[in-house]
This record gives sequence, structure tokens and C-alpha cells, in this order.
Amino acid sequence: MAYIELLSASEADYRQTVEEIESDPLFAELHSLGVVRRRGGRGRMPADRYEERLDAYVADFLRRHKLDRHPDALERIQTGLREHGPEAVAARLRVPIAEVRRLARFLEPCPSPQTEAPRTTSAEPAPDLDHFVAGTPSIDISQATTVIRDFVERHSLSQHQLVGDFLHAEDPPGVLALRYRTTEDAIREVMDAVTFVLTADVLAAPRPAVRRRKEDPESLAVVARVYLRDGEPQLTFGEESGYGLRYLIDPEPLAELASAEARSEAEEMVALLRHVNQRRSVQCRVVALLFEKQKPYFASGDELDLVPLAQADMARELGEHQSTVSRAVRGRYLETPYGTHELQHYCQRKKDIILRLSAAHPDSTDTELQELLASRYGCRIARRTVAYHRAAHRP
Repeated sequence: MAYIELLSASEADYRQTVEEIESDPLFAELHSLGVVRRRGGRGRMPADRYEERLDAYVADFLRRHKLDRHPDALERIQTGLREHGPEAVAARLRVPIAEVRRLARFLEPCPSPQTEAPRTTSAEPAPDLDHFVAGTPSIDISQATTVIRDFVERHSLSQHQLVGDFLHAEDPPGVLALRYRTTEDAIREVMDAVTFVLTADVLAAPRPAVRRRKEDPESLAVVARVYLRDGEPQLTFGEESGYGLRYLIDPEPLAELASAEARSEAEEMVALLRHVNQRRSVQCRVVALLFEKQKPYFASGDELDLVPLAQADMARELGEHQSTVSRAVRGRYLETPYGTHELQHYCQRKKDIILRLSAAHPDSTDTELQELLASRYGCRIARRTVAYHRAAHRP
């Protein structure tokens, strides 16, 4: 119920709620404990970051277990992992299995049979990373997308599973690590990568110069902007909207709080932060889908390029309830080079398309318009329906 209220809230109320959360001393305490991390897409993800982490961890592992005295120790460990798996290597070295599994994650591109999670039999298609970010990002996301694709292929994840576990983040990394039979660091790496891909173009893209219509008030709840780069439409979420940010949540440190009352208050805030994450992810996915479906219009500015797009169809494609999509498009605006419109404007009804075509081709017969609808938009509409809408709106 709390999530529905937050999703239904106006942009002004939602942003005020986020400001109040982040100004609360409890939020600062949770941040200091490591329960909450505020993650956005600002800046580059260095290509050598992974290698630095690998070198540091491997060197520490070899030193702690006195293996650095043997020049070929790392090579022999890699061979053992490939041929026998981490359990056998841990037993041979007499070190904790958790440490060897973490080392295996760094050293081996694919998990061994002993650590691989069961494959799902979902009939859903594999996730498409275009659902997370639209347009050409202005910063390097290749490392992040590689991390996600490797994990998705390894565990045969569907779009719904990827979004539910790594965007909505309902479960902490420890729970996901057990579910996927991997390490918490591996789970956090995927969470970070998904967040980075989602927000890569959000904060790094330059704010475009957009012509506002005179009648558009400055107070419109603009959640995203479309601009043209080399003639190609690009989508960006403005920094001020907050949709380029996520809270990475790890509730395990809550046990460090002294009293049950403090833990209860902290758990309530964590639950609210999860709802904020959900609203942000749903809003971003709805806007990204609208952008992809109406991309021809954003490239041309010609309203005849707007295609029919029902909210029910969007809900099915996103794996959300129709009421969720309805709330996400109501009272929220998209700024474009052709004006600022409510998101609902891009959920075009077939009737809207018929009337627009009729105005553009006033001399066409109902049958000709019916054929044009089928050839241009893929709409199969009865001729009598075309005639009905033309007659109903004829002056």
C-alpha cells in the first residue's frame, strides 16, 4: 500500500519525500553503517577497475595463506579450479571454501559445475539491456554490460527476474548470493553494473537546449528529456528529477544498532527506500519504452509518425500491472525539441491515429485510410470503425 501511495504521488510530493528522507539523521546513520549507498551514473567506470580489484584480492589471498613463496601457485590454483572445482582446491589448500569461491570468481570467466546455479525454464526472452538505457551513452558502459550479460547467460535469467532481483532489489545481497550460489561481492557487482547501465546516460549527457512552448509553465513535472545528437534522438533523465539515482541497500548491518526500537525505525526507512527505488525503476522503464516505441516521431517531429500504443500493451511488455503504468504516465512530462507533453500524450489511441490521418488525407476513402493504417502502423481496423470515428469528429 505504501508503494502504491508513493507511485501515485505527484512529482512535487515525491521529490519532497526524498528530500525529507535524505535530510533525516537516521539516513546519515544508515549510510555510515553501510546499509544504504547512494549510487548514480556520474563519471566513467574505469576499464582497469576490475583488474585492480583482482590484483589486490589475489595478492592478499596468496600472502595470507603463504602461497606467495611458490612462483607457480596461482597457475596451479587456476588449473585445480578448472579441473576439480573450488571444493577440492579449498580442501587441498586447507582454506575456507568461501575464499576460494571468491578467488574463482575473479580468475575464471565461467563458474564451475559445483557453483553454477540451476537454470530456469522460463519461457520469457532473455533480458534486453536496451530496456535499461536508451540512446547512445556518452560514457563507457562496456564493462558494466559485460558483467550483466555474463551473469544473465550464466543463470538463464529472464527480464522479469533481472528487474526484480537487481533493480527493485527486494532481497539483500546475502539472500541473492545463496539463491544464485555465488558470492555477495558477485551480486553487488551485478547490482552496481545494472544501476550504472541504467544511469550511464542520465547524468553524464549534456543538458540539451530545448525550445519550451510559451504556454508550458516552468513547474511542469519533467521526468526526462529527449534531444537530438547528430540527427538521432537521445533520452536523458535530468539530474534534478532524481531518476538517475538508486539506493543500494544491504540490511545486514542493521544488527549493529543497539536497541530494538532503533532497528525498527531503521527497517521502516529501508522499506521506504525500497519503494523509492521501485518508483524510480518503473518510471525509467516506462519512459524508456515510450521513447523506443515513438522513436520515429522523436527523430522527425511529425505527428503522423506517432504510433498506436496502449497502456495495456506497455504493461504486458514491462511485466507490470496496467494500473502501475497508468500511474507512471499520469501527471509526468517529457521535454522534447517539439514541446513538452504529458507522458500520456505518447500513449496514442487508434482513434487518435485515425483522426490525424483523416486530417492529413481528407480526400481519402474509408477503405484507403484502413489500408494506410495497416501498411504504416500495422493496425488492423474495420472499415466501419474508420468511418465511425471520421463521422463523429466531422465538423
